[in-house]
Amino acid sequence: MHNVILKKELRGRILDVGGGGEGVIGRVYGPQVTAIDVSAEELAEAPGGFEKLVMDAKSLTFPDNSFDHVTTFYSFL
Repeated sequence: MHNVILKKELRGRILDVGGGGEGVIGRVYGPQVTAIDVSAEELAEAPGGFEKLVMDAKSLTFPDNSFDHVTTFYSFL
């Protein structure tokens, strides 16, 4: 089993790919997070306090350099 360590002092904008469901990154980093997910239902399940957008990571529509960090959990099949 692997431990996950989240560095709370992380600064800047965070793109959380597959950020629906539990919304772990959004829970920790709040308003600095933009969570994307292909499933509107998964995003609806995530807690509030951060931006949530229905979007496929294969077709991002953000301008270059919009984020300082990118995270992804449970998003690869």
